[in-house]
Amino acid sequence: MPPHTKRCCTCGQSKPRAEFYRLKSTSDGRYPHCIACYRERRADKAEQIEKARKTWEAGLRAEAFKRYGGECVCCGEKTPEFLSIVATGRRKGALPRTNMTLWLRRNRYPRGFQILCGNCSLARKRCGYCPHYDEPSL
Repeated sequence: MPPHTKRCCTCGQSKPRAEFYRLKSTSDGRYPHCIACYRERRADKAEQIEKARKTWEAGLRAEAFKRYGGECVCCGEKTPEFLSIVATGRRKGALPRTNMTLWLRRNRYPRGFQILCGNCSLARKRCGYCPHYDEPSL
């Protein structure tokens, strides 16, 4: 086999080295699968990876809800699809831009957070109070 070619361990074809991704940890500096085979294998696994990620995130969310009471502190709504975790009052320190439940877990579920349903959360943001619980101060 010429030095500028390499055999793919998946399809068995000899191809130019440029058709293999670089990988410093191998003796020849190239990935053992050609780019076409690598992409095909990656596409097959992408669905499995996405499913596992969603399952993991759902578990994080369920754990966080359990730690903070599992229901809206205002109206008592328990349906998880309607609930969200919100910060109460002023918080010192940065809140995460993504994946709040992972941040909460890493920080051992700190105080200053509560569960609200979509209606209560929106009412508090727009009006400054929630019709379920608080009375408007005029």
